[in-house]
Amino acid sequence: MAIRYENIHLHAKVGQAASAEFRQWLDQNGIAYTNLDYADPIDDLRALSTWFLDENDSPVIFTNSPVLTYDRVIWEADDGSDKYVKSWYATQSSDLPSDFTTLAEQVS
Repeated sequence: MAIRYENIHLHAKVGQAASAEFRQWLDQNGIAYTNLDYADPIDDLRALSTWFLDENDSPVIFTNSPVLTYDRVIWEADDGSDKYVKSWYATQSSDLPSDFTTLAEQVS
């Protein structure tokens, strides 16, 4: 179970409907995120494809935007000096964990 979700980044394509819909969902839920818009996201997607492995330990190959990357904080020391995080991704809001909107960093 996650303590919180942090380091939320939306890798998006300028003018793409799916990217705009994901951005709108994040905004409507008050989630703090970094928007990374690309006119041509191919280089960004290639880089992201080196970050994640599937259940067979093969790279997850991203071929289209949007991709939301985030860290799931699973454990943190009481004094904040150490923590255990796992990086995750989603290609649409329905791929996110059910507790994402309540545990993600919120816009202040």
